[in-house]
Amino acid sequence: MGSPTEIKENPTRIKFDATINLGHILTFVGFMTAGMVAWSTLDKRVVVIEEFKVNQAQINLHQEALTESNKRDVNEGFNRVNDKLDRLIERSNK
Repeated sequence: MGSPTEIKENPTRIKFDATINLGHILTFVGFMTAGMVAWSTLDKRVVVIEEFKVNQAQINLHQEALTESNKRDVNEGFNRVNDKLDRLIERSNK
């Protein structure tokens, strides 16, 4: 074995370079920017969905009221037809 200055580096060994260069900084800034943009976009999408949910609830209430009104109108029409048929049957039985 030789002295530490005589030891040759093993080319198959993984090396770690602890220096930070401009490419590392730009990559880090890019990742941070992409993360913030993604978070902002996601937040906006959630707000839009929540607003749609509120609007849809109002539409549902309105449609339910219309459905009930139409149901009452149909029932009243059937009752009038039933009353007229009853009167016709009574007249024909006399």
